[in-house]
Amino acid sequence: MKTKQQRKAERRVRRKQRRLDRLHADHGDDQVLTAVDAESSVTLEAAEGDGAEKLRKFKMAAYKGGRLFVARFYHPAVVELTGLRVKKQQLAALLNHDFDRPVGHTTRVSIEARQITAEGVVSGANEHARQVIESSAAGFPWQASIGMRMDKVDFIAEGESAEVNGRTFKGPIYVVRAGVLNEISFTPVGGDEDGATARVSASADQHGGIAMKFEQWLKAKGFDLATLNAAQKTFFQAQFDKYTAWLKASHFDVAAITAEQNTSLCAMFESQLKADGQPVAPPANNPPAPPAP
Repeated sequence: MKTKQQRKAERRVRRKQRRLDRLHADHGDDQVLTAVDAESSVTLEAAEGDGAEKLRKFKMAAYKGGRLFVARFYHPAVVELTGLRVKKQQLAALLNHDFDRPVGHTTRVSIEARQITAEGVVSGANEHARQVIESSAAGFPWQASIGMRMDKVDFIAEGESAEVNGRTFKGPIYVVRAGVLNEISFTPVGGDEDGATARVSASADQHGGIAMKFEQWLKAKGFDLATLNAAQKTFFQAQFDKYTAWLKASHFDVAAITAEQNTSLCAMFESQLKADGQPVAPPANNPPAPPAP
C-alpha cells in the first residue's frame, strides 16, 4: 500500500502534467526558451565589404545544453538536442525574442550533441541592429537565447532525474524531447545553473538593477502603497512573495534584474497565474486603488 506521502507526490505530478497539457492545448504559439547559461555568448566581428555590403558578422554559442527558463513554467527546462530540428540555416536573429525588433539573420546553425552554435550577419536596417553593434563596440557582453516550438515535453518530478545531453538533471524539471528551432535572440540576461548572473559591473545599482522591494514593485505596477486598504495590501504582498520565489526558483539574481526586465518578467508571471486559474488582482469587492499619477 502506498504511503500518504507517496500519494501526495503522485498528485503533484499529475497536477503538473495537466498544467503542461493545458499549455499545449491553449497556447499555439512558440514557447520562448530563454537560456539561463553563462556560457551562452555572442561575438561580433569587424565589418567586411563596401557600402551596402558592409555588414557586421556575429558568432553565437546559443545554448550549451543546460537549464533554461521557460515562460509560464514553474520549473526550469532542458532541451534534448538529439530531438531538436532546424528547418533552414537562415533564421531570424532578434532582440529579446521580439519579431518586431529584428537584428539580423543566421547564415549557419549547428545543432551538436551538447550545444547549439550559430553564425550570421547583422542585416537589420533599424535602430535595434545599431543598438547591438554600438553596445557591443562599447564592451557590452550580449548573451544568446533560443526560441523554439516544443513538440514533446516530459516532466521529471522531484526526487527523480533524467540523463539529457550527456548530463544528469534532477527534478523538478521539464525535458523538451522534440521541437523545432525557429529563431535565436540577442539578450542581456544570463546566468549559470547555480544562479550566478553575468553582470556588467560589480553591483546591481551600477548597471540598472533594481532592489526588489515590495513598495517599488507595487509602484512599477502603477499602485501607491499608501492608497491601498488592508485587504489589497495582503493580496499584493502575497503575490509579491510568490513572484520573488518564482524568480529565485528560475535561477534569476533578483538584485541584477533591471526595471525593463522586471516589467517583462511580471507579465510572464501573471500569464502563468492566469493559466493556473489564480487571480492576478484582488477580488471584485476589493478593487485596487487607481494607478498613481
